[in-house]
Amino acid sequence: MTGKISPLKHGEFTGYVELELSKARTKHGDVKSMHEELLEFRDMVYSDTCKLDPIAAGAELVQISAMAQRVYEDLIGFPPYDFQTVALTKRLHDRI
Repeated sequence: MTGKISPLKHGEFTGYVELELSKARTKHGDVKSMHEELLEFRDMVYSDTCKLDPIAAGAELVQISAMAQRVYEDLIGFPPYDFQTVALTKRLHDRI
């Protein structure tokens, strides 16, 4: 690591995600793919320097989190799925 940053207080990360989500929706509209954000973070993690800038990494993770929410809302849709039922169904299906 190139430096140390203070840990976020409870709820700060989600606040940053909400802000990024709002900015991205205003600038880009509905999402088509989150591929670019994931590649940017991967490139940062696997860079030749092996030194991850915690501020830049944190910013990328906020963007990835916002994109994950956008993908869910724009591509998967609402109403929210019952993830417990989905997980249980998958476990039962895997046993068959």
